[in-house]
Amino acid sequence: MNYLKIAVMTVLLLTSLVALGSGKQLSTWLGETPAETSTGADLAEVEAVFNELEFDPANSFHQIRKQRIEHYLDLARNYDDSDWDYSRDEALQRAQNIMNHHERKESGIYASL
Repeated sequence: MNYLKIAVMTVLLLTSLVALGSGKQLSTWLGETPAETSTGADLAEVEAVFNELEFDPANSFHQIRKQRIEHYLDLARNYDDSDWDYSRDEALQRAQNIMNHHERKESGIYASL
């Protein structure tokens, strides 16, 4: 009986070593496909919104906002190239927040509140 337990444990151990050492993800080994993510779509959308914004060259606050947005977009591009999705999303969110602030300041929504 002990030999049977040892044989079963050996087979299980060897199977798990082969599954983990094959270089594939376990989900693809089992036939499952990973979910597709749109990495570049969000970045392209935010850059399109940024290109539509108007910044006054004489206004120093506008220039600072523009520099900060460009900085966060550059960070997001670098994170996207490195496949750091969480950091990319955080940098994009910061850029979007600055753009929303700029749009509200320019449209006069704050004055109407």
